[in-house]
Amino acid sequence: MDQFVTILLLPLALAILMFGLGLSLSIIDFRRLILFPGPLLLGLAGHILCLPLIAFLIAIVMKLPPPIAVSLIVIAACPCGITSNVLTFIGRADVALSITMTAVSSLISVFTTPLFVMLALKTFYGDMAMPNLHLGSAMEKLFLYTALPILSGIAVRIFYPVLTRQLLLWLRPVGFGILLTTIAYSVLMNWSLVLENIIVMGPLALLLNLIAISFGLWLGRQFYLDSRQKLTLTLGLGVQNATMATFIAVTVLDRIDYAAAPTIYGAIMVLNGLVLIRFVRLRYS
Repeated sequence: MDQFVTILLLPLALAILMFGLGLSLSIIDFRRLILFPGPLLLGLAGHILCLPLIAFLIAIVMKLPPPIAVSLIVIAACPCGITSNVLTFIGRADVALSITMTAVSSLISVFTTPLFVMLALKTFYGDMAMPNLHLGSAMEKLFLYTALPILSGIAVRIFYPVLTRQLLLWLRPVGFGILLTTIAYSVLMNWSLVLENIIVMGPLALLLNLIAISFGLWLGRQFYLDSRQKLTLTLGLGVQNATMATFIAVTVLDRIDYAAAPTIYGAIMVLNGLVLIRFVRLRYS
């Protein structure tokens, strides 16, 4: 059953969610990218470069053990999560910007995420035996389960718009159903690991998420984004693709013990995202 989840269900959930993301992108989103690239580029730079560096800094300053340090960096090196699109919609922020940021960061992460994970393994394991990571194989797997489904979804939307509307009606609930099933099974199978790691990983995940949110708010103020773009940017930085982080842990690195961290972080990032939305609504209402 473990192999069924890690080899089939988890990759399938990731691919379906990424395909649905590609279907959600429109020509208007690409036009926005060309005409108003500032907020998007700001979000991508913050997410792809700054967050992994922040995770590295936390791990080095706090002298974290290698498994915890690498787990934290795997989370930070993953792109924006689709959950950020949902939270952006709930918060009445810029959904088009959120979807575009998630899609573009997911495409770029095919190359950047394995590089950061490899750097983390070499930095924190040193001469000790460490999980095996082959960069070419890791990039290939991420391309197959993230970039290719996104590009396929974009192609279907362009050439088959009627089919796209029909697919979106059932694909989103199916995708999220598979995702929730995978997460629930992961939690149940790794419950002891979650309990073992929550005392250490819980505060670290909270710290990383609060820094990401604070960094997003700071960037939004520094570059004079409007309130909707600022909230979108902050949610994008604070909500990682926990499904991809779990996929990397159990499928790419073959380390089931690394799967506890994305589960813990995933719960924290959603709760903090909802609190942020509530705070913004109260402030601007």
